[in-house]
Amino acid sequence: MKRRIFISGILLFSICVLLNAKTRYISPNNDGVQDELEIPLQITDKRYVQAWSLVIMDSSKKIVRTIENKVALPTNLTVSSFFKQLVTPKEGVVVPDVVTWNGAMNNGETAPDGIYYYYITATDDNGNVGKTKEYELVIDTVAPDVDLVQPKDKIFGEGEKSSIKINQTGSVEDEWNGVIKNADGTVIKTYSWKNSEPMTFSWNGLDDNNAQVPDGVYSYEITSTDKGGNVSPYTSIQNIIYSADKPNTNIYVNGNRYFSPKTQSVYQTVTFDVWIPLPAAKTGNKLTNWEITIQDSKGKTVRTYSGLNGENPPSQIVFDGLDDNGKLLADGEYKAFVSAAYLNGYIPTVISSSVVVLDTKKPEVQIKASEKVFGAGSKDSVKFTIMIAPSVGAPVPQWKGEIVSKDGENIVKSYDFGEYPPESITWNGLDDKGNISKKDDYIFRIKGTDKAGNEGGGVLSTPVSFDTTKAQLFLAMTDSVFSPNNDKVKETIVF
Repeated sequence: MKRRIFISGILLFSICVLLNAKTRYISPNNDGVQDELEIPLQITDKRYVQAWSLVIMDSSKKIVRTIENKVALPTNLTVSSFFKQLVTPKEGVVVPDVVTWNGAMNNGETAPDGIYYYYITATDDNGNVGKTKEYELVIDTVAPDVDLVQPKDKIFGEGEKSSIKINQTGSVEDEWNGVIKNADGTVIKTYSWKNSEPMTFSWNGLDDNNAQVPDGVYSYEITSTDKGGNVSPYTSIQNIIYSADKPNTNIYVNGNRYFSPKTQSVYQTVTFDVWIPLPAAKTGNKLTNWEITIQDSKGKTVRTYSGLNGENPPSQIVFDGLDDNGKLLADGEYKAFVSAAYLNGYIPTVISSSVVVLDTKKPEVQIKASEKVFGAGSKDSVKFTIMIAPSVGAPVPQWKGEIVSKDGENIVKSYDFGEYPPESITWNGLDDKGNISKKDDYIFRIKGTDKAGNEGGGVLSTPVSFDTTKAQLFLAMTDSVFSPNNDKVKETIVF
C-alpha cells in the first residue's frame, strides 16, 4: 500500500513522497530491469519552491550523490539590480513528478552493491526547508547463482532407479523455482525453495497431481529473480528419460531334456530357447547386461553365458554338458537361469527352465535262470529272473526281451515289456509261432534305450539247454528166483 509522507517547514509547505515504506532494490547494470531508482514526488507550498534535492547516502550515512534543482540568484547585487529584483515577479523551480537516480555517484562512478539511504529536501522563497524521512535502498547487481550437476545417467523409472537425483547448490535467495517439463514444454511438476539455496531432491516420475507421468523425454529448469530484478542464468538438464518399461524374460527347454554328451548317444546336447527382450528405441530404455547360468541340483553355477551393454542376447543356448573350464560335468540334474538388467533400473525376476538330465550311463540288467536243462518231465520250463539296476538318470521308455540261440543269430521268442519289465518270465520252449523249439542251447537277453540315447540291457551269462528227449529206465536184478518163507534162504531180491 502506498503511503503519503508530509514534512513541513513552519507548516508553510509540505513534501509528499509517494513511496512504499519497504526497502527499495535496484540493479544499475544496464540490463533494462530495475536499473534506476524512481521516486514519485509532489511538493505543495503557499509560496514558491526555490530548490529541491535528492540526497543519496551510503551505509555509513556519507553523501555519495545529490540531485538538485534551484533558482539561480545573482552573485553580485548592485543597487540597480536590487531594485529590479524587488519589482520582478517571483518564480519557483520546476518540481518533477518523478525523481530518478541511475546509480551514478557524484564522482561519476556507479555505486557499488550495498545498503544506501535517501531523502528529499525542498526550500521556499522565505527560506523554509522541508525534509522527508530517510528511506532504505539496496543496490544489488549480482544475479542469483546456481550450480546444477548434469547426471551421468539420465534414464530412470524402475527398481533401484525408480527416481532420478537432481544435485544442485546455489546462492541463498528469496525464492528459487524448479520445474519439470515434458517434451512439448508443458510444466508437469514444480518445486520451490524460499529464503534458502536450491536444495538437492529426487524426482520419482510423479506430476503435481501425484499421478505417474507417461514414458518419455523430460527436462528440468531452475530459475530465480532477486529483489533487484537480477535473473539467474538459464540452467537446465535436458533429455531426462522416464521409462516404466518392464520387459519380461523367459527360458525353456526346446526338445529332449535328457542328453548324454561324449557317448554314442544321438543326444549330445540340450537346447534352451531364450527370451530377453530389447526395448524399442523410442522408449530410451536399453538392455545393459544379461546372463544365463547353468546350475546343478545344489545350486552351484557350473556354466555361464553373459553379455554386457551392446551385446545382443542369444535366442538359443546349446548346452554341451561342459563346465566353464571345458570339463565334462557329472551325471545329474541341471537347470538354466536367465537374468537381465535394463537402463531404466528394471531387473526382471530371475526365471529358471525345467530340469534337464545329464546321463552318460547305459541301462543295466541282470538275468538269472532257474534251470540249466529243461524240456521234459517236471522240468518242462525255465524261469528267468529280471533285475534292473537302479538309476536316477534317464528312464527307459521301452524294454524288449528276446530268447535266442546261443550264437545270437536265431530269435525264437520276443517280448515287449514297455517301461516296466516284470520281475521274471517263464519260457516253456515254444517259439513266437507256438511251435516247439529245436533241441539246443539258448540265452535270454533284454535291451533298451533310455531317453538320453544310451543303449543298454543284460544277457544271461550261461546258456540253458532245451531237451525234449524221453527218459528210459533200466532195471537189473541180483537173482531171478527168491522164496520169502522165513527160512532165511533167498528171502528177498534186489533190483
